[in-house]
Amino acid sequence: MPEFNRGKFLIASARVGAVVGGVGALTLPDLLRHSQKQPALAADSGILVIITLYGGNDGISTVIPYADNAYHDARPELAPSEVLRLDGALGLNPALQGLNGLWVDNQLAIVRGVGYPKQDRSHFRSMDIWQTASPDEPVRTGWIGRWLDATGDDPLRAVNVGAVLAPLGIGERHVAAALSDWVPPVPDDVAKTLDALSDDDPHDTWAMAAVREAYRANSETTPVFGKVVKGAAPGAQTTGSGNAQTLAGDLELVATCVKAGMPSHV
Repeated sequence: MPEFNRGKFLIASARVGAVVGGVGALTLPDLLRHSQKQPALAADSGILVIITLYGGNDGISTVIPYADNAYHDARPELAPSEVLRLDGALGLNPALQGLNGLWVDNQLAIVRGVGYPKQDRSHFRSMDIWQTASPDEPVRTGWIGRWLDATGDDPLRAVNVGAVLAPLGIGERHVAAALSDWVPPVPDDVAKTLDALSDDDPHDTWAMAAVREAYRANSETTPVFGKVVKGAAPGAQTTGSGNAQTLAGDLELVATCVKAGMPSHV
C-alpha cells in the first residue's frame, strides 16, 4: 500500500472523513452496545433532534400566510389552492399531513421569522452563522461542539446521522459521533496504524487535533467498522447525508436510538 504517514492521515481525514466516517463513525449495533455500558437518560430528559436542510427551506411555502393578499400577489403561481389551516391566517403546505397531525394533537410548535440582526446575504456565510451561532465574526467551533467541550468526555452525548459531520457538532476538544448507513471495514493492520497515528502530538494544528480526538473517541465505541443499519450494502445509492433512505429514514433511525435508551442528548 502507499506510504501512510501521520500528516497524510490527519489531512485526508479532515478533508473527506472517508475512513473515519467524518469524525467517529459508528454503526447502529456499535452504538447500542456502547450505550448499554452507560446509564440511560432520566425519563424526563429532553432530547434535542436537529434537522439541517442544507438546500435551504422556503418558510413561506412551508407555513403559508394564506390570508395575506400580499402573499398571493407576490406568488401567484406558487400559492397552493388549499392549505392545512393552523388558524385564520396561517396554514401548512398540503404535503405536510404528518406535521399537521402533530399540530392537532398539540405536539408541534412553530416559530416564525427566526433570524439575527444585520442579516448577511451570503448563503455560505449565513450557513456558517447558523452552525456556529456567531453572527459577528467567524469562529471555528459549532454551538453544539462548544456544549460538548463544556460537558465531559462521553462521545455519545451528541450523535450525527450521516457520513459528514455538521460543523455545528465540532468543538475545540470534542466532536459529535457520526452514525452512517455504511462504513467501509478497516483491516486490522490499517486500524493499528491509525491508532498509532492518532496519538497526541504537540505540533498538531487545531484541525489535526480534532481528527485525532475524533478517531480516539470512535475507537472507544467500535473496535471494528462493519455493516450498518437497514442492511445498506457497500456501493448502495445514497443521499447527500450518506443515508440510502430519505429524511423519513433518517428520523426512523433517530427514533430507534431514542427508544433503545441511548444516552445521547442531541
